[in-house]
Amino acid sequence: MAVYIKKGLEHSKLKDLGYVFSISEGGFISADGATIVNIYRAPYQRMVNQYRADAQAEHLKNVDILKSIDAIETEF
Repeated sequence: MAVYIKKGLEHSKLKDLGYVFSISEGGFISADGATIVNIYRAPYQRMVNQYRADAQAEHLKNVDILKSIDAIETEF
């Protein structure tokens, strides 16, 4: 199941969580390198994806944190 960041989410919220913008990836990468929040890369805009192949547990924790700050889209 795809996970999406809310439309219009302030990018500062991601920065506050330690995410760093990567211009080459078109999105914000978590401090642990497990998760990417795609902002500009088509066709993945707003998708929250696992970034590092061996980091499923860390990625799921990051998704839970994003849910806890109400950053995840619940309806499409």
